[in-house]
Amino acid sequence: MFEELGKAIDYINGRNAVNPALDINPEAERIVKKLLNTPGMTLTNTYDFEKAMPILKLKEGTVLKFYKNSFGVKHVFLANRLGEVIFAGFVGWIHSYGLDKAVKQICEEFSQQPSNRVYIEISSDSELVPYEN
Repeated sequence: MFEELGKAIDYINGRNAVNPALDINPEAERIVKKLLNTPGMTLTNTYDFEKAMPILKLKEGTVLKFYKNSFGVKHVFLANRLGEVIFAGFVGWIHSYGLDKAVKQICEEFSQQPSNRVYIEISSDSELVPYEN
């Protein structure tokens, strides 16, 4: 696991628009592992990090962010409490539903309290959308 995480961090260090993280907590490591195991996941740069929508914030400040670019390609980012990027990845169209499902599972598993989570649901066309309570 540490080797996979190291590869993800090294990739970000070489292709970053924002600062890469130097401090990674155990929960963030587990989230990275789940993201890396998502079918079709490809490591990417952080150029769209600022455009991404926060969808989960853990109690220590780790934030999971989601972004869909103008071509319909879905990106996911993980940042620490200082806004430093831990993970940046995307999947192609064929794997979009798998990423939506993985992100939803991560949100359900890692949200400590409902107030820490921006609820999401997967719409019929495989889109992550804010959940209205």
